[in-house]
Amino acid sequence: MYEVFYGGSNKVHPEGFMMSRPKGAGHYVILLIRSGGEYNIDGSIQTVPPASAVILDPKVPYSYSNPKGQYIDDWLHFGFEGDNIISNRKLPLNTFFSLSDIEDPATLLRQILFELSYTKDEEVQKDNINCLMNVLINHLLSAYKMQGDERYQNPYYPHFQAIRLSMLSGRLYDISMQKVADSMSMSVSYFQHLYKEFFGISYQKDVIQMRIEYAKRLVKSTDNKLEHIASLCGYANEIHFYRQFKKITGMTPGQYRQLNN
Repeated sequence: MYEVFYGGSNKVHPEGFMMSRPKGAGHYVILLIRSGGEYNIDGSIQTVPPASAVILDPKVPYSYSNPKGQYIDDWLHFGFEGDNIISNRKLPLNTFFSLSDIEDPATLLRQILFELSYTKDEEVQKDNINCLMNVLINHLLSAYKMQGDERYQNPYYPHFQAIRLSMLSGRLYDISMQKVADSMSMSVSYFQHLYKEFFGISYQKDVIQMRIEYAKRLVKSTDNKLEHIASLCGYANEIHFYRQFKKITGMTPGQYRQLNN
């Protein structure tokens, strides 16, 4: 069970700011570092780039600042009881690691602070904070484990993730590769290369598979007409939809509906 004490979101500290705790904070501390800065963790001095994170041990002496200007971060002081990722040392303390997209954990951190400040029911507050803390710590663990993965370091990776999530949620009707590549200001060939590198499948094949998986769900669970389902799945040509559906499933949409009703 996690307990959150206090924190801050997207805090802008003025030039010349320094945080120094020679005896440690007395709590575990999550820092999501937006500006980058210079850190002294138990006598070890490091220059840390923007979009980095660290979880500090309660007793570790530390100080930090940004000699180049403003220091900006999100931060959270917390404790816990029982076994979790931190107590089991799956996520090392006092170790900096990069984040492909700092806004993902920052959003979770902000929601935790919102629950701490505005949820009046104590049991609901504890429950919500504990759930959100588990998600946040798991998210940071995933980021730490991805350090050696070149895909994760590519600045386009979060954008491609967002595109794929949009497609997986059923947005399959206006996803021409040219339009998607143009929206990211890159050539179609480079888009194709990155997509295959990130997800291990070509964009075209992935779109077809997603369309048919979405169509299968709609055919099985709704009474929508098949031509309407074809349209919802991004097919302008109903015959083309039938052909691709049968090629992947081995049966027509009508046969698939009969089998699953």
